[in-house]
Amino acid sequence: MGDMSYCGMITYTVIASADQTDFHVKIAGSDGNRQTMLGFRTESDADAWIANDKRLTEDTALFVTSPGR
Repeated sequence: MGDMSYCGMITYTVIASADQTDFHVKIAGSDGNRQTMLGFRTESDADAWIANDKRLTEDTALFVTSPGR
């Protein structure tokens, strides 16, 4: 478990729940926004969710253009 940064914009941290029965993903954006995704059965499930979220973020970034373009 640990921090996984992505492009300096989002940091993902996989943590065990308080009762050690599942895992959560803490998400922190460079803009200060924070949220937690709850209830992954295994650490591998949490890691897979992070990988998918990164892929979706990359795909979305392809369609974002700069102002004035």
